Amino acid sequence: MLFTVTAATARPVQLAFERLPSAEELRHALDAGIPAALYFDDVHGSPAYRRHLTYYLAEQIRQEIGR
Repeated sequence: MLFTVTAATARPVQLAFERLPSAEELRHALDAGIPAALYFDDVHGSPAYRRHLTYYLAEQIRQEIGR
């Protein structure tokens, strides 16, 4: 399973999992795989806002896949 983060970061970041991760595993992988400096800072949102949305949307996707 592969999660890809694109619009929030300066370059695409892919996170690979052997199975559907738990919420905690996904959050840990996002923390480990995306350095804070990689998030965009522009008129559409701060890095903190983009990071928050990345966690929120990744969790929504994880839940949908798990259904």
